[in-house]
Amino acid sequence: MFNELSSMTIPADSEDLAWSVVNGLPGASVIVFDRDLLVLAAGGESLKARGFDREAMLGRQLQNLLDPATYRLYEPYYHAALAGETRTLEAETVDREWIDSTDFSPLRSSTGEVIGGVASARDVTEARRAQEARREAN
Repeated sequence: MFNELSSMTIPADSEDLAWSVVNGLPGASVIVFDRDLLVLAAGGESLKARGFDREAMLGRQLQNLLDPATYRLYEPYYHAALAGETRTLEAETVDREWIDSTDFSPLRSSTGEVIGGVASARDVTEARRAQEARREAN
Protein backbone atom coordinates (compact mmCIF):
# COMPACT_ATOMS: atom_id res chain seq x y z
CA MET A 1 0.00 0.00 0.00
CA PHE A 2 2.83 2.43 0.79
CA ASN A 3 4.17 2.02 -2.74
CA GLU A 4 0.74 2.85 -4.11
CA LEU A 5 0.53 5.99 -1.98
CA SER A 6 4.06 7.12 -2.75
CA SER A 7 3.41 6.83 -6.47
CA MET A 8 0.28 9.00 -6.32
CA THR A 9 0.47 12.35 -8.02
CA ILE A 10 -0.42 15.09 -5.55
CA PRO A 11 -2.02 18.14 -7.18
CA ALA A 12 0.14 21.25 -7.20
CA ASP A 13 -2.48 23.11 -5.20
CA SER A 14 -2.58 21.12 -1.98
CA GLU A 15 -5.04 23.61 -0.48
CA ASP A 16 -7.64 22.45 -3.00
CA LEU A 17 -6.86 18.87 -2.05
CA ALA A 18 -7.26 19.62 1.65
CA TRP A 19 -10.65 21.30 1.12
CA SER A 20 -11.76 18.43 -1.11
CA VAL A 21 -11.05 16.09 1.78
CA VAL A 22 -12.88 18.31 4.30
CA ASN A 23 -15.90 18.71 2.02
CA GLY A 24 -16.09 14.95 1.56
CA LEU A 25 -16.17 14.06 5.25
CA PRO A 26 -19.72 13.16 6.28
CA GLY A 27 -21.02 15.17 9.22
CA ALA A 28 -17.92 17.37 9.46
CA SER A 29 -17.07 21.03 9.03
CA VAL A 30 -14.03 23.25 9.38
CA ILE A 31 -13.96 27.00 9.88
CA VAL A 32 -10.69 28.96 9.79
CA PHE A 33 -10.82 32.40 11.42
CA ASP A 34 -8.42 35.27 12.00
CA ARG A 35 -7.61 37.24 15.17
CA ASP A 36 -10.69 39.44 14.57
CA LEU A 37 -12.92 36.36 14.32
CA LEU A 38 -13.45 36.87 10.59
CA VAL A 39 -14.00 33.69 8.57
CA LEU A 40 -11.03 33.09 6.27
CA ALA A 41 -12.11 29.68 4.99
CA ALA A 42 -14.95 27.26 5.62
CA GLY A 43 -16.09 23.93 4.33
CA GLY A 44 -17.69 20.64 5.12
CA GLU A 45 -20.82 18.66 4.53
CA SER A 46 -22.42 19.67 7.83
CA LEU A 47 -22.26 23.38 6.97
CA LYS A 48 -24.36 22.73 3.88
CA ALA A 49 -26.73 20.45 5.80
CA ARG A 50 -27.39 23.26 8.29
CA GLY A 51 -28.07 25.88 5.67
CA PHE A 52 -24.74 27.73 5.69
CA ASP A 53 -23.39 29.05 2.39
CA ARG A 54 -19.62 28.68 2.48
CA GLU A 55 -19.03 31.56 0.08
CA ALA A 56 -21.35 33.88 2.03
CA MET A 57 -19.46 33.10 5.25
CA LEU A 58 -16.09 34.28 3.96
CA GLY A 59 -14.99 37.61 5.42
CA ARG A 60 -17.84 37.77 7.92
CA GLN A 61 -17.50 37.81 11.67
CA LEU A 62 -18.46 34.61 13.45
CA GLN A 63 -20.74 36.62 15.73
CA ASN A 64 -22.83 37.63 12.71
CA LEU A 65 -23.13 34.07 11.40
CA LEU A 66 -24.32 32.24 14.52
CA ASP A 67 -27.40 32.74 16.60
CA PRO A 68 -26.61 34.73 19.77
CA ALA A 69 -26.87 31.78 22.18
CA THR A 70 -24.53 29.63 20.09
CA TYR A 71 -22.04 32.46 19.72
CA ARG A 72 -22.01 33.08 23.49
CA LEU A 73 -21.31 29.37 24.06
CA TYR A 74 -18.51 29.20 21.46
CA GLU A 75 -16.88 32.60 22.03
CA PRO A 76 -14.60 31.56 24.93
CA TYR A 77 -13.37 28.64 22.82
CA TYR A 78 -12.56 30.92 19.87
CA HIS A 79 -10.57 33.18 22.21
CA ALA A 80 -8.80 30.20 23.80
CA ALA A 81 -7.62 29.15 20.32
CA LEU A 82 -6.36 32.70 19.74
CA ALA A 83 -4.49 32.44 23.05
CA GLY A 84 -2.72 29.33 21.75
CA GLU A 85 -4.87 26.74 23.53
CA THR A 86 -6.67 23.72 22.10
CA ARG A 87 -10.07 22.90 23.58
CA THR A 88 -13.00 20.65 22.76
CA LEU A 89 -16.68 21.39 23.27
CA GLU A 90 -19.52 18.95 22.85
CA ALA A 91 -22.84 20.76 22.66
CA GLU A 92 -26.34 20.42 21.36
CA THR A 93 -27.50 23.00 18.84
CA VAL A 94 -30.03 25.54 20.05
CA ASP A 95 -32.82 23.81 18.13
CA ARG A 96 -31.70 20.51 19.73
CA GLU A 97 -31.53 18.97 16.26
CA TRP A 98 -27.79 18.13 16.32
CA ILE A 99 -25.02 17.41 18.80
CA ASP A 100 -21.56 18.52 17.72
CA SER A 101 -18.12 17.81 19.07
CA THR A 102 -15.95 20.77 18.08
CA ASP A 103 -12.19 21.13 18.46
CA PHE A 104 -10.92 24.70 18.64
CA SER A 105 -7.20 25.09 18.00
CA PRO A 106 -4.73 27.85 17.16
CA LEU A 107 -3.67 28.55 13.59
CA ARG A 108 0.04 29.34 13.59
CA SER A 109 2.32 31.03 11.12
CA SER A 110 5.54 29.36 9.96
CA THR A 111 7.29 31.12 12.86
CA GLY A 112 4.85 29.73 15.43
CA GLU A 113 2.92 32.95 16.00
CA VAL A 114 -0.82 32.49 16.52
CA ILE A 115 -2.47 34.20 13.55
CA GLY A 116 -5.98 32.80 13.92
CA GLY A 117 -7.85 29.68 14.84
CA VAL A 118 -9.53 26.58 13.47
CA ALA A 119 -12.85 25.14 14.59
CA SER A 120 -13.35 21.60 13.34
CA ALA A 121 -16.70 20.03 14.15
CA ARG A 122 -18.12 16.55 13.88
CA ASP A 123 -21.79 15.63 14.12
CA VAL A 124 -22.03 13.10 16.97
CA THR A 125 -25.82 13.16 17.23
CA GLU A 126 -26.48 9.51 16.37
CA ALA A 127 -23.76 8.20 18.67
CA ARG A 128 -24.87 10.31 21.64
CA ARG A 129 -28.56 9.52 21.18
CA ALA A 130 -27.73 5.79 20.95
CA GLN A 131 -25.75 6.09 24.22
CA GLU A 132 -28.69 7.87 25.84
CA ALA A 133 -31.11 5.18 24.65
CA ARG A 134 -28.86 2.43 26.08
CA ARG A 135 -28.63 4.28 29.41
CA GLU A 136 -32.40 4.66 29.58
CA ALA A 137 -32.90 0.99 28.71
CA ASN A 138 -30.75 -0.15 31.64
